[in-house]
Amino acid sequence: MMDEAVNLAVEGEARGSAARLGITLLNLLLPGLGLFRLSRYRAGGVFFVGTILVLLAVVTYLAAGPEPTFSSFVIVAGAGLAAMLFFHASSMILTWKWSAKQSNHARMPARWYALAAVFVIYQMVVWPVPDIVKSRFRCFVATSVSMAPTLEHGDRFAARMGTSVSLKRGDLVIVGARGEEFVRRIAALPDDHVAMRRGVLILNRNPIPQRIDGSIQRANQYDTGSYDIIRETFPGETGYHLTLDQTKTELDDFPEIVLQNGQYFVLGDNRDHSADSRIDPQSGGLGVIERAQIKGRVLFRYWRAGRGLSGEKL
Repeated sequence: MMDEAVNLAVEGEARGSAARLGITLLNLLLPGLGLFRLSRYRAGGVFFVGTILVLLAVVTYLAAGPEPTFSSFVIVAGAGLAAMLFFHASSMILTWKWSAKQSNHARMPARWYALAAVFVIYQMVVWPVPDIVKSRFRCFVATSVSMAPTLEHGDRFAARMGTSVSLKRGDLVIVGARGEEFVRRIAALPDDHVAMRRGVLILNRNPIPQRIDGSIQRANQYDTGSYDIIRETFPGETGYHLTLDQTKTELDDFPEIVLQNGQYFVLGDNRDHSADSRIDPQSGGLGVIERAQIKGRVLFRYWRAGRGLSGEKL
């Protein structure tokens, strides 16, 4: 009887602030973990399962959902982040509230080794998430001016990855070559006849119409001088794209070739400053590329260097 009275007294004792804070901070590792420590298994389970479901929903959207736009990406990412913040904050508030009194009736799931097991299970579930997302959706930084004015040095953009993405003329694609990744625009598809004459692309014996849209003076550490801004539209391309032309160079002329099955011809928009399919790999270019070299298609730019947040489809 005396032992029972002692236990009851201890069970009702107030828990120290340091102990309460330590238990509450367990929820930073995983929402609900602090509640498990207090034997609040149902509440902890709600946060635990909810966290996993939110992560799976975001991953499913990015990896297997429809092609994201900048707006839909912001909405989904924002909703996922808001849900995670809510789970963390709510579980911490409840843990702090319910940890005021000690209890001697904690069952095995409240022990430290059980909590460690729960955390390990969570890590096993989320461990593949970065690789899954990266296999279908990646962010890049433009490291050259070869795609100016579409992409300037330092611009940040997102791409749908995978060799199964559909491709058409005018698409911006991620090209793998020499252990590096480049962004270029598809100018010609398999079976196309392609050439260049005085800076004009000749596709299937027909010159691609060009229109000068003014000029621009560029002065940075990457390129300087006056450039013509040229509007150009490839067959099958929705809308138009802009290119830069500075002066006559040997890259303005390219003899006609016929692309074979699985071959693509890519160009940079900064035509006088781009190592692309006009230059063979031995000379530092890309040459005609194979389908397996196309790692993904650019979706949108989300940051413009020197200007801030963007959201333009590319």
